[in-house]
Amino acid sequence: MEKINVEIIEASELKIYGFSEKSNDKTVSKDINRLSAKYHSIIGKKTVIPYFVLSKNYNEKTKDFEMFIGSIQENAVFEQYIIPKGKYAKMTVKPKFGFIWGLSIGNAKKYFYKK
Repeated sequence: MEKINVEIIEASELKIYGFSEKSNDKTVSKDINRLSAKYHSIIGKKTVIPYFVLSKNYNEKTKDFEMFIGSIQENAVFEQYIIPKGKYAKMTVKPKFGFIWGLSIGNAKKYFYKK
């Protein structure tokens, strides 16, 4: 696994736009890739920066959680999600190869929940 760099930041409220759905530790890599492909096909761009993959409501027993993928780019098709002002752990994920993007984000999420 690549080295995970974590930075604590104080963030202002931020509106982001994208899609959410339920995921699980076993399916997170495939879910991220599938949802990212859907997001990028709608906006017509292969790369979007900044790009957010958020999870919330993690259930330790079932390993289920809610996942949101998106960016600051508005689109009528997207859901809006507001990241409240506050302190956050910012994790930058840079996989060595593009095809392991979902796996790298899944590993970062697991790292975050265990630390």
